[in-house]
Parts: sequence; structure tokens; C-alpha cells
Amino acid sequence: MKLTSLMFGAALALCVQHALADTVSSFGKSYSGVEVRAPSSVRGAPDAPVEVRIDYVVPRFGGDIDVSYATEGSLTLKSPARRRLLPDSNGISHDTVVMKAGSAGASFLNVFVKTGRGSNAVSIPVTVGSATLKPQASSSIATPNGQRVIEMPAQETIR
Repeated sequence: MKLTSLMFGAALALCVQHALADTVSSFGKSYSGVEVRAPSSVRGAPDAPVEVRIDYVVPRFGGDIDVSYATEGSLTLKSPARRRLLPDSNGISHDTVVMKAGSAGASFLNVFVKTGRGSNAVSIPVTVGSATLKPQASSSIATPNGQRVIEMPAQETIR
């Protein structure tokens, strides 16, 4: 009996560790007083709904949480882009964001949180199809004065 309980406890601990490893948290980086817990990455298929559950933890703040979502690339939001959430008695709010991708690729769901204390942002990688998220190459040039400058790629989105 003790051996079975011990094996069950070890298996449960491994499952919990695996689940925690697959989430990203804004703990320690939040200026809003809200910890954002979300999957570290999300996978989906083209032309199919992609759902992301996000938990908001408010340890010492009793007000509303204003949340807005923005997508990049071929991702489009199917759920509201702005929400006002009210934490439960444990200081936790949950929201599920639904997106749809028009084509395969790698992009981000950007989460913006604002409270009376401040704001913060979290980006969640979303991979649709078999695409992988690869950093784009940078290039190095020298100015006429000989100063080395690294050019990094950027994407501008106009809404």
C-alpha cells in the first residue's frame, strides 16, 4: 500500500512539474500588480479556432482588470479584443481568447493588462500548422565614422 501511494505521489509530482513548465508567468515583471499566467506556446491548425486560456492573479488589489488582446500575422481575434475582468474571492480571473489563423505560420498573441496601479504586457507565441518560430537574421554595418551598428528586422502593423 505504501509503495503504491509513493509511486502515485511521484507520478503526480512529475505531472505537476510538466504542467508548470509549459506555462509562462509575468510574476516579478508586472507593473500592474497582476500576474499573467498563460501557456508558454500555443499550437493550432489553419482555418480552425485556436483557444488560449489565460489566468490573471491579483494578490493585493481588489479592483477591475482591464485587458486587451492584439494579434499579429494571419491571426485574427474571434473573441472580444477588450475585456474588463473582476477577480474572484481568491484574487483570480480567467479568460479564454479565441483566434483563427488564415494560414500556417508563427506569430504572437499580445496581452496588455492595465489596473489602477500600472500596466504590463505579455506575448504568447502561436504556431499554426508545421511552421516554426525562427528569429530573423540581423546585419551589421559600419557608419561613416566607423561605428558598428547592428540592424535588426522589425515589422510595423497599422490598424
